[in-house]
Amino acid sequence: MVGKQCHLEDKGYDLAALDIALGSESERHLQAGYASIQERYVKWALARDMDPYTANPTQLINWLVIRITINKWKPTTVNAYYKAIKYMYEDCSVFADDQDFLAFLATVKCMQVKVLQEWNVDLSPIKAHLLQQDIRTLDIKTLLEHLCWMLCVVGFL
Repeated sequence: MVGKQCHLEDKGYDLAALDIALGSESERHLQAGYASIQERYVKWALARDMDPYTANPTQLINWLVIRITINKWKPTTVNAYYKAIKYMYEDCSVFADDQDFLAFLATVKCMQVKVLQEWNVDLSPIKAHLLQQDIRTLDIKTLLEHLCWMLCVVGFL
């Protein structure tokens, strides 16, 4: 919000106009949730002699990477913080236009996918159950129902 306010002030908006533009109920609600995140980002940038009031994808990546590394953030947290910081700026197109930034966000999303290290499923109950049935007389739907039920029993589905 600080960035939006500065941008509007630079355009010549007076305090009354700012109050209307930035004071709607939905705007206040959003800002209440984003304020502490934005303050941390601004303090971080100012401590490094960076301009936090100009949208800069590289700067935001550096800040997010520090948080991912130190705080062990999950991808959903990274996305929420990105949205909060992005909300500071009137023109966010710089983030959407930066291919490196988009690649970074895609990589962060991939961190969420957990790869199954070991797949040890005992399918012998399914085999025994199906061998007890005369599967030649079962229609496809019934056979599929039996198979799905048995896969659930052994923990596959």
